[in-house]
Amino acid sequence: MKSLQLEKPVRVSKPNVKRNHRTAIRQPHPDLSGETNLARFKSLLVPTDFSKCSLVAVKYADQLAGANDGSIDLLNVLDPERIPEGLRMPHADWEALMVRNAFRSLEQIAREQIADLTPVHSEVRIGSSYGEICAAAEHHNADLIVIGTHGRVGLKRLFLGSTAELVVRHAPCSVLTVHELDANPSGEWMPKRILVPVDFSHCSNEAIRAAISLARQFQASLNLVHVIPAHYANGEYDSVNYTLLETELREAAQKDLADLTRTIAAEGLKVGSQILLGRQGTQIIETAQAHKSDLIIISTHGRTGLKNVLLGSVTEQVVRHATCPVLTLRGQK
Repeated sequence: MKSLQLEKPVRVSKPNVKRNHRTAIRQPHPDLSGETNLARFKSLLVPTDFSKCSLVAVKYADQLAGANDGSIDLLNVLDPERIPEGLRMPHADWEALMVRNAFRSLEQIAREQIADLTPVHSEVRIGSSYGEICAAAEHHNADLIVIGTHGRVGLKRLFLGSTAELVVRHAPCSVLTVHELDANPSGEWMPKRILVPVDFSHCSNEAIRAAISLARQFQASLNLVHVIPAHYANGEYDSVNYTLLETELREAAQKDLADLTRTIAAEGLKVGSQILLGRQGTQIIETAQAHKSDLIIISTHGRTGLKNVLLGSVTEQVVRHATCPVLTLRGQK
């Protein structure tokens, strides 16, 4: 892997954030006190392929950095391509030319898309896109990766279906995935309706804390969604009355959601809640579309990837198919 860097004269130091791995457990009495995840988003990594979608990600990152006195690391990853046929040039010279062009484009983005007071660091890496993005996040101790979900690779290889999805799965930090059509016509990120899937765990409360912080910042409303799965593993409940089981799960969820909504409403925020029955990922996506949600926030259990996330493979499905930005919060390490 080769890495080249360019930066503005002003540079803020990145905090050495210590995180502890957490295991999700049911927490009937919600504890929403403590520092929000959003408050830790000071070091932002923004991979860009210079497409319109990646520029939307830059604008989102700029607003988050401005709100949290943070800094931005712009990153472009070049594939180690062969020299175009017919071009007589040593490979090293061709690579150097591509790097120079990438740096010029990053400098232009920093000048035109990022506030003057926001420290910006530009970097060009050569290698596998998702691998270099994750390595850069680890190297810079990034708190958040803001990534577009559709770059220049075309319809057969959607950015979300390859690079962005792999980044969400393997990143050492939280990831905000955005779409080109997510941007407000004014160019500002202004989420007004935030959907938060909840399972009443400590991990779920991390997502709620971040949602509360964003709701305050943007005067947004919150919609808490708990989905009771309609299907169970074969043999797991062979002798159980499914109707009775679902009734008991619904009653327990109603009580816990009532506790959560009261706690959040006491903060002066507008909050609603829903209990749904069905496939979790599908219900979350359809509910976000029906309510025209601007953002979905899901929290994971740590840095071990989507095999151990809050909603398991459900998170991966939501990230892949949601029509609004999705903030996947990595649990504390």
